[in-house]
Amino acid sequence: MKKYIRATVKDISEEDEQYKFYLAQSKETSPRVLEQLFELNEGSVNINLAWNPKLPSDLAVKLARWDGPGFLEVLSKLSRNPATSGEALAIIAEDPNITSTIRYHLAEHKNLPVSVQHALVESYDPDIRFGLAENPSLDVSVMYELADDGNEDVRNAIADRDDVPEDLLIKFADDDAEFVRVAVACNPKTPVELLRKLANSSEVLVGYYLTRNDNTPVDILQKLCNSEHRPTRTHAIAALEHRGIRVDTETDE
Repeated sequence: MKKYIRATVKDISEEDEQYKFYLAQSKETSPRVLEQLFELNEGSVNINLAWNPKLPSDLAVKLARWDGPGFLEVLSKLSRNPATSGEALAIIAEDPNITSTIRYHLAEHKNLPVSVQHALVESYDPDIRFGLAENPSLDVSVMYELADDGNEDVRNAIADRDDVPEDLLIKFADDDAEFVRVAVACNPKTPVELLRKLANSSEVLVGYYLTRNDNTPVDILQKLCNSEHRPTRTHAIAALEHRGIRVDTETDE
């Protein structure tokens, strides 16, 4: 702590490299000292600054615009730091030098501005669109755009969200990809009438994941107890017993 107090404008540049790294990453370091570290214009220090869990918004913007040696590593750290501001993320998204990995982490970042979310929908890379589909702060308007994505992994990620609009669940229940219909079957937000519709499916995985949904009606679970798919039978029985309903079963040979 004593050494931390000594880190002032006058002598911070004279601190050893490892201690500067420590200051740059520590959540206890004051914004004033973080700013002093940035003013050293050292790539290795800025890489550590970009990972600070309490990174000030104005400093995040400066780091996003910094173009010294190691700048891509700085941008990579910023794209993965939960503390990075939306303004800084928008600046990074405009940089033509960023890698697809950085763009992916931008896509899934909770602070990503809606305008950038819309821009990333047009990405040629399905991994980036998938990252966007998993963004916890994804705007509902972007969900609708991704609902028609040509990649089933992206549609599955939207169907699996706990904040997906009900009309999209209805749409996904008729999706061509079983993987997407499975997400609807196990989503706790799926309305009961839609679960009943899915129960008419002959697809094994759809039935199996219906047994994993706490909202699946008792009569459907009872029907699934007779499934030819052993894991489906097992989970249907367990789901019923969890609700206090005893099921008489014969031991499988």
